[in-house]
Amino acid sequence: MKIEFINHASFILNNGNTQIMCDPWFYGTAFDNGWKLISKTEFPLERFRDITHIFFSHEHPDHFSPPTLKKIDHNYRKNIVILYQKTIDQKIKNYCKNLGFKKFIELRSNHFYKIDDKLIINCTQYTYGDSYILFKTPDLKILNINDCVFDSIEKVRILENQFGKIDILFTQFGYANKIGRRNEPQKRLKESEEKLNRIKLQYEYLRPDYIIPFASFIYFCHQENYYMNDGMNKINTVHEFIQTNLQSKPIIMYPNDVWEIGCEFNSINSINKYEVDYLKIEKKKLIQSKKVGLQTLFINSKLFVNRLWKKNPQYRMISRLKNASIFLIDYGESFILNGYNGLSRKTIEYSNCDIALSSEALNFVFLFEWGAETLNVNARFEIPMNGNYYNFQFLGNLSALNNRGDRWYLSMGNAYNYIKSGIIQDIKIFVDFL
Repeated sequence: MKIEFINHASFILNNGNTQIMCDPWFYGTAFDNGWKLISKTEFPLERFRDITHIFFSHEHPDHFSPPTLKKIDHNYRKNIVILYQKTIDQKIKNYCKNLGFKKFIELRSNHFYKIDDKLIINCTQYTYGDSYILFKTPDLKILNINDCVFDSIEKVRILENQFGKIDILFTQFGYANKIGRRNEPQKRLKESEEKLNRIKLQYEYLRPDYIIPFASFIYFCHQENYYMNDGMNKINTVHEFIQTNLQSKPIIMYPNDVWEIGCEFNSINSINKYEVDYLKIEKKKLIQSKKVGLQTLFINSKLFVNRLWKKNPQYRMISRLKNASIFLIDYGESFILNGYNGLSRKTIEYSNCDIALSSEALNFVFLFEWGAETLNVNARFEIPMNGNYYNFQFLGNLSALNNRGDRWYLSMGNAYNYIKSGIIQDIKIFVDFL
């Protein structure tokens, strides 16, 4: 069996006549112009004629990339089977069907599916719409946990009990959301250290022979978030950490690298290529924001809260009470976002606002149900010193819940689910709502 690395979180598992590609994102930006790939993708589109399956771990655009899928020739699409977790909203399924892929297989959580005579898979749903997948042959167990957060003994033991010892582990090595304020680099450095310790914890319970660090080959590429790169783990640091602290062998793969599993692999060559690409980042032009008119923001904010009303009937009981103070950086003005009325002007000191961001970033939140979740990932915002970000986050998390096809029900029985999903931070806040 061979593994061919494409970029970031995308690779091909080549098992003879079966070639499964995971999470293809080849081009452009992701998360509302917040991320770019560190290295250039060199995968020829003609190669899709050999791909038999495409697996998507979750809906995030660095894993499920519509621009990439549209580049696949229709004659190749009609021979490719899509593998994806079974969801309520069916958005991915309908999108792929409209693109003309051969078949869409909805994977029930924690069930084994036969792909060919020598390969079975098990995709298990995780929080926030994410999932992880095991590829199992008679001789190998390859686990791809992509963005799933396995950062505690309790969580990693779930994997250990589910699959036992793993031969090859694909795991994330960098932070992928806003960490700290602009002037708090120490928090980002601490988060990067936590990512390394997370890999160590995963090793201790899964005992993989090989670890392939991946799904973190990006940089924050916007004028509003470029500072976020200051604490990010670089791949040479990850390689050294694994070599020094674990009994597993690190396999560092650069785009187009192919590894025959079990054979020797020269990770240093790949690391050297990444080092060149890291240096290039400093010279690249940052993306700039475009100012959005206030009238557009007012209209779209009203559509945003109306959508919450329509999809969450019980939300109406508290919508008039939910307010978030917002400072628009490109206007130098403050506003109130009310859960019933939408956006309106109100004079508030910057330091007392709950969130500060550009009009473009705010408009994205209003336009799309996934907008606030995107904002948290791309880090195109600031949290003023006296602000309570949760006031804004509540409305955004509710929209994200709707994006996954779910609805908000105000009852004590759902308290655990809301806390788990981040819509409500703790049980005290929930009781206050009641």
